[in-house]
Amino acid sequence: MISIPGRIPINIHAFFWVLILMIGWLNSGSIPGTAIWAAVILVSVLIHEYGHAITAVAFGQRAEINLVGLGGITRRSGGGDLPRWRDFLIVLNGPLAGFALFFLSTYALTFIRSSSHPFLSYALTVSVEVNLFWTILNLVPVLPLDGGHLMRIFLEGLFGVNGLKASLLLSILLGAVLGLAFFAYQQVIIGILFLMMAFESYRSWSETKGMAQTDSDQHLKKLFQEGVDNLKAGHSKDALDKFNAIRREAPKGLLYVSATQYGARVLAEQGQYKQAYDWLIPLQKRLSPEYLHLLQQIAYRIQEWEQAVNVGTQAYQTQPSIDAALINALSYAIMGEAVPAVGWLRSAVDMGLPNLSQIVDKREFDAIRESAPFQAWLKNAKLS
Repeated sequence: MISIPGRIPINIHAFFWVLILMIGWLNSGSIPGTAIWAAVILVSVLIHEYGHAITAVAFGQRAEINLVGLGGITRRSGGGDLPRWRDFLIVLNGPLAGFALFFLSTYALTFIRSSSHPFLSYALTVSVEVNLFWTILNLVPVLPLDGGHLMRIFLEGLFGVNGLKASLLLSILLGAVLGLAFFAYQQVIIGILFLMMAFESYRSWSETKGMAQTDSDQHLKKLFQEGVDNLKAGHSKDALDKFNAIRREAPKGLLYVSATQYGARVLAEQGQYKQAYDWLIPLQKRLSPEYLHLLQQIAYRIQEWEQAVNVGTQAYQTQPSIDAALINALSYAIMGEAVPAVGWLRSAVDMGLPNLSQIVDKREFDAIRESAPFQAWLKNAKLS
């Protein structure tokens, strides 16, 4: 990777070079032509990304340009939540920079005689083709193209979360239609790209199904961030108050889930295990792996053995861990179910469970200690 420092850092990844050289060769079939195509694409993509980046910096954000496999990405940070019209302009100014380069190249061509300056004339001709075709293509309203982001910002501004969902659904539909259309015209590579974009939009849409209108509420988002900041500063009571307020004002959606998870952890740390359990158990299917493990530990602590096993099995399938397997083994042992207890204990051992001899001496295993499955396993286990 080549890195160029500066106010707007630039990172050019190796595969980007491979891709533009391949495009150059396919379009020219010669080494000089390949070099010209690669240079034009490099400059064109940089100009496009500078359109995004310079606008972002003008609005108080930090920007970094990354040239990767299929083009450029401008990463932005800082500056807080920008108004939607500023986000819209940041996205729009990339394609506008591409159009500007197209018009500049077209104008320059009128002064260049191909017979006198063949390489420069060819480079300008390529620039005209590249910047017109790819800029128009980039404005198609399919995510993650700029046209898709412009559609998302516009619809989200009008309809909130429902607008976001609508933009993703439109992106899925249009991406699939265009992908098949390009296949029909034997433009296989572009067709594949659009079908890939349609699939990624579908994945994003699936993740938004749990979102609610309140997830776009700026006041609640600010309140949640303040709660997280309170936690980092060690002010757990203030944080819990804010998470409680979010749960009251936003009784569903991603903000509700996140506030519940953070709040339940605070409650557990304060020893209020039953309340933490009551907060988390209705959201079992929506919890992140970290909080599934927390819920299993809380269920075990308050002696909800069956729920500990149920949640622990889900947690282990999502993110296998020694702790999840061990708690399942202990819970089954307490319930007197030797076969699953031994099975989970074996899983914990296979993952590297330490101090096995101390573990099997725990009183939790007393209910199954004399059972045939447990005794048979003990004979083959390497206790240490």
